[in-house]
Amino acid sequence: GAPASLITRVADRPGHDHRYAIDATTCERRWTHHHLAVGPEMNATNKGVALHAGRVIRGTQDGFLYALDAKTGTVLWKRQIADWRIGEGIGAAPTVWNGLVYIAKAGGDWGIQGRLMAFKVEDGSPVAVAVGRFTARKELPWDVEAPEEPLYDPRELRGVVPKNLRKAYDVHEVIAR
Repeated sequence: GAPASLITRVADRPGHDHRYAIDATTCERRWTHHHLAVGPEMNATNKGVALHAGRVIRGTQDGFLYALDAKTGTVLWKRQIADWRIGEGIGAAPTVWNGLVYIAKAGGDWGIQGRLMAFKVEDGSPVAVAVGRFTARKELPWDVEAPEEPLYDPRELRGVVPKNLRKAYDVHEVIAR
């Protein structure tokens, strides 16, 4: 068979998530898969991939589940399984067992209703869903006061913080106001 590959993740800037397959013998890159996020990533972590039957199964923080061909990196199937607009994402590594991919939504910190989902490895079609609030919002053990109005008019930040939030700006300018 083919020599082993190392599958690794590089997120070089917000919204850009790359997976690389590196040949374990020569250290040469075999393939790259690039996912460009369609929405904000609530948490820039991803705990890994699952390898099964010649496939690399992976999730993304904006809610997509992919199956890639392990030899070529070609997308075999892609499915949106979480809604980034309400704080959901996929941060955990999927688990594959008995021909099914098991994955859960991340976002309990934002109060989403949790889901543990199962999909067929071969085509990504949904098989089962378990729904529940696995992490309930907790009452804070201290008193929380109503927020105060800002000391300065937020409109002063226009021009300091760019409309495109992926563009760099000097945070010291924000703090100074």
